[in-house]
Amino acid sequence: MFGSPGFGSAFNFTLVDGDVEFDVESFGSQSPLVGLSDSANFNIFYEKDGLSVKVTYAWRDDYLIGVGQAQGSSEGPPQFGKEYAQTDISVNYDVTDELTVFFEGINLTNETEQGYGRYEEQFLFARQYGPRYALGARYTF
Repeated sequence: MFGSPGFGSAFNFTLVDGDVEFDVESFGSQSPLVGLSDSANFNIFYEKDGLSVKVTYAWRDDYLIGVGQAQGSSEGPPQFGKEYAQTDISVNYDVTDELTVFFEGINLTNETEQGYGRYEEQFLFARQYGPRYALGARYTF
């Protein structure tokens, strides 16, 4: 928090290091750990008098999705997720003690998730969900 005005920020960074990665040069059977990657999140926020506004930037480095590109395959070529980042926003306002109205925006910059095979040049997929927005209210009895 930046003193009493209601502004603040948070940051986290995770660095993964070890010898549990998939060796793309080896064609033998491997048992690497999937889903591991460096990642970081940064957010700034304002919270005061029933108003909460938060903007978040999230980043993730390349990571191993799994081994075997065919369904049900436990061996074969790897599938990697490419480095990805997105920005989100959320706004909440407490109208009363029981009623809160909110707005959420996810992937505001319209980023695309991508996957590749053994090498980054082996494109496998792209997923573009577009920005998503939600507007609503919550009432607590």
